Amino acid sequence: ENRWKKDLPQWNQAACKVQAAFKGMKSRRFFETIKDGLMLQLRQRRLTEAANKAFSEGDYVTAAELTLKTEIESDDLTILQMKAYYRLKQYTKCINSANELLMKDPRHEEAAYFKACAFTRLQQFDDAITTLRDIMSIQKESSNDMFSLYAALCYQITPPDYEGAIDTFTELIHRDPRDF
Repeated sequence: ENRWKKDLPQWNQAACKVQAAFKGMKSRRFFETIKDGLMLQLRQRRLTEAANKAFSEGDYVTAAELTLKTEIESDDLTILQMKAYYRLKQYTKCINSANELLMKDPRHEEAAYFKACAFTRLQQFDDAITTLRDIMSIQKESSNDMFSLYAALCYQITPPDYEGAIDTFTELIHRDPRDF
C-alpha cells in the first residue's frame, strides 16, 4: 500500500522490517540445526575443565572417572586419563590409554614415554625398550627424558646393551654437557 501511494520512507521502513523478520527466521532455523552440537561441545569443555582441575588438585581417581564420561573422544582427555592411571599405579590401564593415542598418532611422544614408564614399573623391560626404539626411530628429535629412560633400560634388559647405553649417554652429553 505504501508503495502504491509512493510513500517511500514508509515503504523503506516496511521493507526493512520484513527483511529483518526473514533474517531472524533463517537465523533461528540455522541455530536449531547446530544447537545440539554446540551443547555437546559445551559439555565437553566443562568436563575437560573439571578433569583438569581434579588432576591438578591431586584427585587422580576423580580425574580418571571424569575422563570416562566423555561423549566425544578427545586426545586431551585421553592424555589426562593416561597420566591419572599412571599416578594411581594402574599401569595396564595407563598402557591401554597410551595405545589409544599411539593408534591415532604413532608419533605421540608423550604417550610412548608414559607407556615405556608403565612397562618399566611392571618390570617388562623388553617391551619398554621396544616402545622407546619405535618412537625414537620415527621422531626426528626425541626429548632428553626419552634418551635417559632408554639408556637406563639398556642396563635392565638381558643381556645388557652397554653399547646402546654408551651411545645414548654420548648423545645426551652432546645435547647438554652439564647433564650429570
